[in-house]
Amino acid sequence: MSWNLLNEDEKRRTEERFSGLSVIDGIRRQMIDENRERRYGFGDVYQFATDANIGMTSGLQKALKQDEKLQSALDQLLSERVIYQFPRAAAASSGALASREGDGFTIQIKHSRAQSGQVYIILKMEDAFQQAPTAITLKSGQGEYLKKILPLSVDGVFQFLAEEEDDFVKTLRDAASEVFLNS
Repeated sequence: MSWNLLNEDEKRRTEERFSGLSVIDGIRRQMIDENRERRYGFGDVYQFATDANIGMTSGLQKALKQDEKLQSALDQLLSERVIYQFPRAAAASSGALASREGDGFTIQIKHSRAQSGQVYIILKMEDAFQQAPTAITLKSGQGEYLKKILPLSVDGVFQFLAEEEDDFVKTLRDAASEVFLNS
């Protein structure tokens, strides 16, 4: 049958059918792509380490746990590209940390008086640093990575509100975690 032989109603119905089938094909392709195992490499690690706006995906986290070289590359990139790195807290530290101190930086976690279950994360930096951090990246003792973009500083102080039970806050309080201030 020729398109030109169809009347307007038949053409409209045919277009609707093709449109519907096209949507179904798109959904099917997306489902297949989501189930396909994605391979992660140095480019993904580099993006995470160098771009404050790129967060850690569950797929990349899984790849890092399975590939020691990939995790080592990320650790090296983070160490090389940070403004400051807070090492793990001293072995004598026990319980949840309320603060971390380093050369020119202090991070404090303070309970919000206004809202129960929330904390303020306050990062103070001395004026000696030429470049202000744009993000804070955490590496847990179990090798999981978390990142938050920092708000603009006011007189060298960055402050943001977070839920006390948030994984980011729990990891920041953990003495076994490492903290990186990213440029």
